[in-house]
Amino acid sequence: QGPAREDVRSGTAVTLALKANGKVWVQVKQGSKNLFAEVMEKGDTKTIKGSGTLNVSTGKGENLEFTVNTRKFGVIAEGVVKNIKVSSDGIKIGDTSVNP
Repeated sequence: QGPAREDVRSGTAVTLALKANGKVWVQVKQGSKNLFAEVMEKGDTKTIKGSGTLNVSTGKGENLEFTVNTRKFGVIAEGVVKNIKVSSDGIKIGDTSVNP
């Protein structure tokens, strides 16, 4: 066996609830593993459970509400956003924290 490597599954559990306020493309990844990728229609909801950090990309951020471990953040961005990081600590877009 090779040396131990850090694994995203060893992180703290995170539950991400998404709600679409309009048609929106969403992709959620954990490391290189794709957990969810599809177009959500207005009124659709999706709950994704993972650990460590989830990476979210969206094509129309203004149509997507975020809730992380019961903390409601609401709409956090507009337009195409590819660097949303979601963890048990909250949400960051790039290196900028988002407050609920």
